[in-house]
Amino acid sequence: MQTPKAKSLFENLLLEVGTTSGRDNFLDLIRRIESDNRLMVSPDDTSAKGVYQFTDKSVETAKTRAINMGLDKGIINLIPDNPQQWTDDEADVLTLSNLFAQSMDLPGPIKGSGKGLVDDLLVDAFGGNRRAMQDAYYMLHHTKPDDATKRRVDKFMPLVGPLMEENFPDKK
Repeated sequence: MQTPKAKSLFENLLLEVGTTSGRDNFLDLIRRIESDNRLMVSPDDTSAKGVYQFTDKSVETAKTRAINMGLDKGIINLIPDNPQQWTDDEADVLTLSNLFAQSMDLPGPIKGSGKGLVDDLLVDAFGGNRRAMQDAYYMLHHTKPDDATKRRVDKFMPLVGPLMEENFPDKK
């Protein structure tokens, strides 16, 4: 079960995706790191594709997590299996669901002692905390980054200094 603060944040982010043309800055940063926000990008050495670079296997996982988070199964199952065919809203909804579904519990040294830690991490990340952004990205989205990805994280999501204005061209 999510903490009330994380549950409220998840619901508000979904509402933002569904009712506006905008998205949270943290999602924009993940898009920049993963694909430069280019829908059709797809590396040769993996099945990753789309703006968030979901692999074939992770698409199924994200859809299951969205349903487990309470989103309508019929609607989720209408989303194509190919991330290059997703709308921006579909990509954002599946990414948010994929992130927040993992917040249900983080194993700790004592069974269940990590409960709420990922919730807090996501609340901090979406609140603009740079360390939390990086930690959430590495723990919940791109769990096996190569050196090139780490350099992109340092470039687009630096721990100190301003976020590059080019990350948010529509938000100037």
